[in-house]
Amino acid sequence: MAHPRPDPINVERPFGMDELFFSTTDRKGIIQFGNSVFSRLSGYSLQELIGEPHNVIRHPDMPRAVFQLLWDYLLKDKTIVAYVKNLARDGAYYWVMALVLPVRSGFLSIRFKPSSPVFKTVQDVYKSLLSREQKLAASVMSRKDVIRQTQEELGATLASIGFPNYDAFMHMALREELRSRQSLCPQSFETASATSTAGGTVAEELLKRRDRSKLTMKTFERYFSSLDEFLELNKQMNQQFEFIGGVARSMRFLAINASIQSALAKDNGAALDLVAQGIGQRAGRITKEGEALGAAMHSLVSEVNAIIFDIAAAKLESEMSYNFLNEMIVNNLNDVQVTEALEIMEGHVRDTISRLIQALSKTHEALAQIGSSGAHLRQVVQTLEFIHLNGKIEVARSAHQIQSFQTILHSMHENVQNTFAQIASMASNISGVSTTVTALTKSSRELSQTLAGL
Repeated sequence: MAHPRPDPINVERPFGMDELFFSTTDRKGIIQFGNSVFSRLSGYSLQELIGEPHNVIRHPDMPRAVFQLLWDYLLKDKTIVAYVKNLARDGAYYWVMALVLPVRSGFLSIRFKPSSPVFKTVQDVYKSLLSREQKLAASVMSRKDVIRQTQEELGATLASIGFPNYDAFMHMALREELRSRQSLCPQSFETASATSTAGGTVAEELLKRRDRSKLTMKTFERYFSSLDEFLELNKQMNQQFEFIGGVARSMRFLAINASIQSALAKDNGAALDLVAQGIGQRAGRITKEGEALGAAMHSLVSEVNAIIFDIAAAKLESEMSYNFLNEMIVNNLNDVQVTEALEIMEGHVRDTISRLIQALSKTHEALAQIGSSGAHLRQVVQTLEFIHLNGKIEVARSAHQIQSFQTILHSMHENVQNTFAQIASMASNISGVSTTVTALTKSSRELSQTLAGL
């Protein structure tokens, strides 16, 4: 039965930073199950929520564009993270960060209290979007066009603060919110293991499942603490890609200038022209090798982004599973709906681990490819040293010293030395990250095998 929508009041419904809650829905957004925290915050009993559309808790302060974005992702079977302001039964509000996952029976949404500086920025953006939606809705524009236009404005806003798309923003936001949550209550996640007053095989099975959930949670907490290394790798890859592209452009420019100066030489012009041609040929090869290296870097950055997001999401999912198992044990919950909800969460964590192993394998391949491409690039750049030396000899042989040609050779030499330094730095980064990737792959496979054996 549909519940009357309450009038919003400016009162925040409190809940703890350490609390997590979830709900499951079918593909149409009809609530199938949730935990006790969801029931308490919404103000509805679980029995009242089951069978209701999830928008029973939609707050009118939420821009429609955000919900459309959420559905766009989910209907493409893509995970999404979003800040959401919810409406409780008494009209109070509560903000959450929601991780919404496509699962076999519909969708799983895991929520927690946001607290990072990103959250304040998002509230301001939402207010602006909502105001814009209301103004557009007052015109003759259709609802579909209003949502489309405000989604475009959301994309433009994200681009203006450095995010090329919503994926990039939500990856950062989830990571920062989890870090903020952990810094505000670092001890809260050492959740005491609940005990059951019931006996028998059901209670024993729940205890076993809690043990493996705790193992998974601790594993991903450890992984999460290593994310800075991956973030730094992506940052360095982007910088080195830009640097190599700049070197290729610089060498092409120097080749053109060298050709011009050799034509102007009063003597020994033919020899200097050969030097200019050598620079031009190497510039072309640097461009080709740089493109191969850039493709490998792009692949690496993409895989590393997937690893970072999967680790953050799995950290949250495994903690939610652990907390829910404690709730089941304390309250002796073991009916069909409860068990199905638990299996959905556990199954998705296992899927995430499998996906993580694949991403780690692809990352290892991309690192190897970058190492190989870097070595090839170094060989090409090395030949410029011989051209540099030959150029200096030819300039010295000229009756009229060509200062401009000497300047070109000096710039080329600087480019060569800087490129050597960048390639050496890249090789060092790859070596360190490769060690981490190998360790994570081994640990993830062991975790997968352990979960499969329990």
